[in-house]
Amino acid sequence: MPHGDAHPGRFALRRTLLLLLLAAEIRARDLPMCKESDFHFEYTECDVLGSRWRVAVPNKPDTCTGLPDPVRGTQCSFSCKAGEFLDMETQECQKCAAGTYSLGTGVGFDEWDTLPPGFFSYGTDMSAGDVFANCSNSTWVPKGDYIASNTDECTSTLTYTVSLKQSGTVAFEYFYPDSSVSFEFYVQNDQCQSTEAQSRWMKSTESDWSSHYVELSKGNNVLYWQTTAFSLASGSARPVLLRNIAITVSGDSCAVAAGVAYTSECFHCKPGTFSKEAGAAHCAPCPANTYSNKGSTSCQSCAQHQYAGPGSGACEPRPPCKDSDYFYTHMPCDANGQTQLMYRWIEPKICSESTDGAVKLPASGKMELCPPCNPGFFSSNVSSCEPCPSGSYSNGTACVQCPAGTEPILGFEYKWWNTMPSNMKSSVYSWEYSGSDRVTAWEVAGDYIYTTPGDLDSNYMTLTLTVPGYRLTQSIAREMPNNDLAKITFVFETRCSADCMLYFSSGSSEWNNQEVERWGGTREKQSYSYIIRRNSSTCFTWAFQHTKGHSEIESSWGRLLLTCVTLSTLSFLPRSLSLKERQYSVDFAKIYSISITNVIGGVAFGCRHCAVGASHTDESHMGGACVPCPVGHYMLNDSSTCLSCPPNSIVRTEQPIGVEACLPCGPNTRSNQVSIISSLLRITRSCGSPSAPPSAHPSTPSPRASMCCLCSWYPQDRSACVSDCTLVLEREGTARYDFSPLANVTHFRSGPRFTSKGLRYFHQFSVSLCGSEGRPEAVCVDNVTKNKREVRGHVCQATVVPSELRNQRVVSSQPFSIGDTLIGVTTESTLDHISSPQDHFPADSSLPDVIFYYRSAEATPACKNGRTTTIRLRCDPSVSEDDQLSLPSTCPEGTCDGCSFHFLWRTRHACPLCSARHYKEIVSGCIQGIQRTTYVWQEPLGCSRGVPLPAQKLSACVTLDFWLKFGVFTGTVAGLLLIALSCYFWKRTRRLEYKYSKLMMNAGERECELPAADSCAIMEGEDADDDLIYLTKKSISSKIKSFSRQRTSDGFDSVPLKSSSGMEMEMEMS
Repeated sequence: MPHGDAHPGRFALRRTLLLLLLAAEIRARDLPMCKESDFHFEYTECDVLGSRWRVAVPNKPDTCTGLPDPVRGTQCSFSCKAGEFLDMETQECQKCAAGTYSLGTGVGFDEWDTLPPGFFSYGTDMSAGDVFANCSNSTWVPKGDYIASNTDECTSTLTYTVSLKQSGTVAFEYFYPDSSVSFEFYVQNDQCQSTEAQSRWMKSTESDWSSHYVELSKGNNVLYWQTTAFSLASGSARPVLLRNIAITVSGDSCAVAAGVAYTSECFHCKPGTFSKEAGAAHCAPCPANTYSNKGSTSCQSCAQHQYAGPGSGACEPRPPCKDSDYFYTHMPCDANGQTQLMYRWIEPKICSESTDGAVKLPASGKMELCPPCNPGFFSSNVSSCEPCPSGSYSNGTACVQCPAGTEPILGFEYKWWNTMPSNMKSSVYSWEYSGSDRVTAWEVAGDYIYTTPGDLDSNYMTLTLTVPGYRLTQSIAREMPNNDLAKITFVFETRCSADCMLYFSSGSSEWNNQEVERWGGTREKQSYSYIIRRNSSTCFTWAFQHTKGHSEIESSWGRLLLTCVTLSTLSFLPRSLSLKERQYSVDFAKIYSISITNVIGGVAFGCRHCAVGASHTDESHMGGACVPCPVGHYMLNDSSTCLSCPPNSIVRTEQPIGVEACLPCGPNTRSNQVSIISSLLRITRSCGSPSAPPSAHPSTPSPRASMCCLCSWYPQDRSACVSDCTLVLEREGTARYDFSPLANVTHFRSGPRFTSKGLRYFHQFSVSLCGSEGRPEAVCVDNVTKNKREVRGHVCQATVVPSELRNQRVVSSQPFSIGDTLIGVTTESTLDHISSPQDHFPADSSLPDVIFYYRSAEATPACKNGRTTTIRLRCDPSVSEDDQLSLPSTCPEGTCDGCSFHFLWRTRHACPLCSARHYKEIVSGCIQGIQRTTYVWQEPLGCSRGVPLPAQKLSACVTLDFWLKFGVFTGTVAGLLLIALSCYFWKRTRRLEYKYSKLMMNAGERECELPAADSCAIMEGEDADDDLIYLTKKSISSKIKSFSRQRTSDGFDSVPLKSSSGMEMEMEMS
């Protein structure tokens, strides 16, 4: 039964297939036969034997029939030479026709109007956490002659995949000017193995386009170009540029790269280029004043009234010549000491002299006297200037030997401009004529050098001065750190009718230049100075722009002019920009003089006094060599005498002459000390062997030289002010501080911040609080590029981004110093024009904050006086960590103006050291004859460390029972005594009453002729008891009765009296 069920199904399937084949045959009979234009040939994949087939593939399906049958193709080892293409019909290599080109066994990409086939670009989010950025538009962008990376914080990737049957290479040119952008190139093979990490990071380009090539392995290779910008400011990063990507196959002519070993067609030359003969491997650019269209075999000359730049695809009309189209210059001096004034057209000349209203070139040849030579040079043969010999100087005329006891002041001083100095160069950065060899940006004019009009008002007219390095003079102690090595000063003037700008930048040959200062608009004649602190080859650049044209380009490339680059650097600029008429050609910049000191290879334009070492016995120092003054000393003006600076001061090493060279250290700081090794080295150089005292030298030095050598034994450096991390304050008693636990380098971050695309980043600060000898400095790094850069000082800042870039947890960029000099330590809110506002950190304690003040002298356009930093140390015994630094709530980045930084450091180590006045004693009661004394801290606690709490004290004491008994006894005795006294005084009172009553009775008897009493007082020796009847032998009850009897009508008690005879009888009876 199952078999019966299956048989009808198989039959139905066969019938369906037959019907489909029949329908296809009928439809094919209705289609026309295929022509050569209806299909193209392709090769199949190579098999294990290296063979393949050529098959015909229709351009559109179901449009024709009768395609050629597949035939065996060439071997996979087949290839064509450069300038050839593979004719797929004959399967033979043919030469490219004129006007076209090919690379043969490779592919190249030099046109970037669109993204070439096979290339893919995408943007990815590199931020960590739950915040995701929209990076869909952060891709590489074709720009015509090159392709540019993104400039935001997204990671932009450009990829290309190639399959090679043999090993090969990939080569490309790149321009990588911005160290805040991470740029890597790596290759991933079909085993998913990438290029080694140490070789995938590209080196930043110092000036020009750089070339890079990598070997490719056999098989599939995926090429990756990847960039990430860490400038974190919109439009501030400069993109990475790529051009001329070429993939070739290595080995012999039989080497094969599937997909790149041959090309089936040749490429047309792009507009502005041509190939004259067949079999060209590349196209040549058209010269100036010619043009060509796409696929041209030659260039066409422009009409007489038109012009074109090199590599142009069209001509433009020539404007009439104006005064701004020519410039004047001076020829070198002749044998008669005269120079010729010459007028020249600005090249390439684009204006027409024959047009109505055009001006003519003024006549040249006027003779003028040559200016003198610059200081340090002399006129050798009237027509040229030569540098003075070593040890001599000049003011521009004749060389004079420096007198004894002096040394030459080396450098360069240019104030006469007859010819361009050999270490200076003039260039035009033009958007249109970027590849020209123009050198007419700045021209000499006798007593100044000035800018020419330029081709476009937006051009940058640049002047560069290259200095190989710096060397301090012998009279300056070279062992001192943080020296101001040199100073450049120039006098300039600008005249502007629009928004012109003069830029001045400085940088070493290893790193790109950075803008130092800029001046906009008209500026009267003025001077500007800049201090050099890094000893390296330096390039100074002056760039003048008549107006800010092409704002879109300038936003990305405006900083490019500030690098020491050659003219070919700008050959990547867009071709699409058209020339505009010069509107501000009358604007100019002039430089009258340029002076730079302490230059290696410089000339002497003066001499100055110096301390003279021991080389001869002559007391006049003839032949003696200049040596540095001992450290901590300065030189008297117009003499060779060295005097010591006052205590606790440092020496201005850039100008150690006069007492003004001594700078006092700030409050609670001191001058640093030099190591013994440094002292011995200094003695070795100036006196001889360090093991022998100065008097033991073979040649007897002069007294001053001996003094110099002896002074060198003092271990003082005195080049910087430091703190020993201790402080003593007299405030309601002596308060002592010890910040030593905070002396090590401390790192802390600001709160997280986010870019417009959601990338999270932080500002990281590094602090070396005290700066004492032997302690490490704070270091901030830039590890975006392969060439790491470090910034050191007391306080520095860098921008960090959490990332897995280069297997690092964070990427650090844009480091700069915000405090490389310690100014002082105090509790005052202002010091040396640096302020630490109290309202930034409201106080919550009665203890004062201790403030450390720092300054960084490096000036920027925004901070012309450098940056400053204040760190408030606030006592908080509850904080156990040592890195609890906070930022002002009103300035979450630590600064409100970018120049003044403020921090609060809460720590227990900011409290004064504990002393006896910070604790109190508590005495217990006497228990079993023992009394305990306990010591406790006073609340709130306002100290830390220092004196510990004393241990509990025990002392003997008397118990309470004894004192109770003693008190009862004493009270009893006192009570009895009180009763006795009361009775005594009561008795005396009664006696007085008795006498008074007796006196009254006697007075009554006198009225009745009775004898009167003589007196109511008790006479001396008289005993009142004798007169009291009731006191004699009366019982207590009788006495009570006597007290209770009633008084008489006269108010007196009735008292019976005795006669004298009666008393005598009573006495006898007793």
